Amino acid sequence: EKPCTGTPTAGTLTPTSAGPFCLPVLNDTLNLSAYSNASGIYFQYQSSADGITYTNIGGTTSRPYLYTGPINATTWFKVIVTCSNSGLTATSNVVQIVVGSPTITASVTPAATVCLGTAITLNGGGAGAGGTYTWTDGVNTPVNNVAFTPAATATYTVTGTSAAGCTSTSSITVTVNPLPAVTASASPATICAGSSATLTGGGANTYLWNPGALAGAPAVTPAATTTYTVTGTSAAGCTATSTVTVNVNVSPIVTASASPAAIC
Repeated sequence: EKPCTGTPTAGTLTPTSAGPFCLPVLNDTLNLSAYSNASGIYFQYQSSADGITYTNIGGTTSRPYLYTGPINATTWFKVIVTCSNSGLTATSNVVQIVVGSPTITASVTPAATVCLGTAITLNGGGAGAGGTYTWTDGVNTPVNNVAFTPAATATYTVTGTSAAGCTSTSSITVTVNPLPAVTASASPATICAGSSATLTGGGANTYLWNPGALAGAPAVTPAATTTYTVTGTSAAGCTATSTVTVNVNVSPIVTASASPAAIC
């Protein structure tokens, strides 16, 4: 072989398999091709746990291949090619060998705490392109990214499966608050025109009456029989309604006369 001169050609680094692997890899082989094939060429293989900071794997070697040994997590590799005659170097491409199950996330919209009767959507993430998600609360099996209405508080677990068949799980708890049992009453329930009745709600924390957008326990003086609807809101922010009717009796039109109207 002729001795190397100038800047060497780093070539192309390829692994026997880049994964993804679900479990740790006992060994992989990195092969370098299309490099400067001359005397005085040496190779320094490097690895990185984050793709940013690299450390040397052993010392320099004249072999254009590397047995990696066990790989327990996703690792990046590259090789620095040096011409000992010129002291110049070149760096190969970076190879990533993916090891390990995906990191799955679980989320819910519109919120993790809802009122009974509210639809929610469960969303899994992290399985990557071509990944799938399967949900369960131990009884029900909601579909990922499809709205449904939970009947009670439950913890939902999602199993995410990557395109390579690697799986992992994540969980989220959805709290379902009950609706308040709202009642409505009027005292008195029947009044004469021009009189007032007091509206009273029960079973909730706050109350709003309509018609009139009246808060609390208002006194009303309807001109005619009227049905009032109260919206009660619980401490959890859940609402329900009830109605009560205030009956209004028309006051009689009284007349007076005397017969005869004049006497001795």
